Formats: sequence, structure tokens, C-alpha cells
Amino acid sequence: MLGTLDVVDDRIELVYPYAEHVEPLVFEDTASYVDPTDHSLPGLPSREWAHGLAEILTALMAHGMVLETVLEHDSVPWVALPGHMTPHPEAPGEYRLTERPERLAASFTIVASRRR
Repeated sequence: MLGTLDVVDDRIELVYPYAEHVEPLVFEDTASYVDPTDHSLPGLPSREWAHGLAEILTALMAHGMVLETVLEHDSVPWVALPGHMTPHPEAPGEYRLTERPERLAASFTIVASRRR
């Protein structure tokens, strides 16, 4: 879900598609996720496609993988929504929504193995 959101006029809004789409989303940014305050990078475009959780899980199973664990997390290792995320108190290096973080599945972990 996190990939569908952006900050617009200091509010979190649903902006981008969740489901698979043909054309990529194109972003031009001069900042790095490593240091969002450093704007020394050239403005190279980034092209991104959305892949929903069901699409990812279905693809894994279609290729013979057995799902062992699927976990959703309320945090990510970068400030994805500036002005609306703070450090996770129990997970150093992770950030989550400042207000009511339980509202957002920000990331997920999948553990799978090849079917024998």
C-alpha cells in the first residue's frame, strides 16, 4: 500500500495505482533515499511499476514456490512520507507513520522455498 501514497499539500493522499499497470510511473528526483537533504545527484528519471501483494504471491506459487511465511510491517527503512513518519521505537533504522501507524501495511516479508 505504501507505494500508492504521497504527500500532497502536507496531507497523505492516495495518488498512485496499486494494481499492475502497463506504463511505468516516472519520477525525476535529485535527492537520494540515503540522504534526502543531498540534492547533488543529476535528475535522472526512475521508472517504476506497481505489483500488488496478491500478484507477487501468485507469481511465486506459479513458479513452484511454497510460501512459508508472509508478514506485513508498519515500517520501512527510509522516510517514505516526509513530515508524516518518525523512527520506529522498537525497530532501529525503521520509520513508520507518526500518527496511528497500525493503519498502514508499509512493507512485507515473504519466506518461500522451492517445492520438492
